[in-house]
Amino acid sequence: MAAVGAKAVPPTLLSLCLQAVAAHLTADAAGAGRSGGRGAHFDGLVQEHEEEEEEEDGGHLAPEQVAEALPWELLHQLASSLPPFALELLHHGAHARCCSSTSLTDRSGEPDGNRRGTKRSRCEDFNTAWQALFEFRWPLHDNTGHDDLVTVDWQQRYWEKHLQECLDEAAEAALLPLFRGSIGELSMSDKIMSSVYLSENIAQQYSRLSYHWTILGSYARCLRFQNVLCTAEVCDMLQHSRLETLVFVRVISELESWIKFALVFASQDPKTTRSSPLVLNHLALMKASL
Repeated sequence: MAAVGAKAVPPTLLSLCLQAVAAHLTADAAGAGRSGGRGAHFDGLVQEHEEEEEEEDGGHLAPEQVAEALPWELLHQLASSLPPFALELLHHGAHARCCSSTSLTDRSGEPDGNRRGTKRSRCEDFNTAWQALFEFRWPLHDNTGHDDLVTVDWQQRYWEKHLQECLDEAAEAALLPLFRGSIGELSMSDKIMSSVYLSENIAQQYSRLSYHWTILGSYARCLRFQNVLCTAEVCDMLQHSRLETLVFVRVISELESWIKFALVFASQDPKTTRSSPLVLNHLALMKASL
C-alpha cells in the first residue's frame, strides 16, 4: 500500500482572516455585498453617499478601511488573491487613504501623519497584482515591441483590453438581424463576467456594457470600433474616456455614420481629443464612392 501523503498544513488565523476579507470584497464588487458594488468606490463624485451609507451600517467593511488597517505586506498578499473588480475596489481604497494620509501630513506635520503617508504612498505597487491578472487572463498576449525601460501601467492595460473585449462582444450582438435594443443594455457573456468577478451572485446591472463603461471608461486609450457601434448612445458612453486613438474597422456601409461619430466625439471634450489621432482602417467603401 502506498504511503499516506503528508498532511495538509492547517490554515492559520491570519490566512482565514484574509480569506474572509477577500470574500467580502469579492461579493461587494459583484453587488452581493452590503454596499452593492456601486460605482461609489470608483468615483469621488458620490463620496457623500458612501459616508451616509457607512453611518447607517457601522458594520460594513469598506475598502478604505481595509487599506488603512492592514500593513503593506498583508495588503499586498490580499491583493494577489482578489479578482479584478475586487482589486479595483481595494486599489481605489488604498489610493484614497494614501491621498488622505498625505493631506493629513501636510496639514498637521505630526509624526503619525508622516508614517501613514509614507506607508500608503506605496499603493502604486498593486501594479504587480494587475500584471499577474493580465497575464493569467491573456497568457498569449503579444507584448513584443514594449520598451522594458518604461514602466507599464498594468491596471490601465488590463481594463483597456477588457473594455475592447466588451465592445467586440457588443458589436457581434448588435449585428444580429433581430437586434433592436440598446447597445448599452447588452449583458456581457458569462466568460467575461467570470473573468472579472469570480462570483456566482452577480447583480444583473453589473453585467451591462454601460456599467462597465461608467466605471472603467477612463482607462481606455486606444480602441477599435466597428461600424455598428458608431451611434450617439455609444458616443455618450465615451464622454469620460481618455482616448488617444480610435481605429474604425469593417466599415462596409453607411460611411456617414462613422464620420459623424468621429466629429461628435471630437467635439465632446477638447481636453481629451485635442491631440487624439483618429485612425481609419478598411476604407474600401470610401474608394468605391469616389
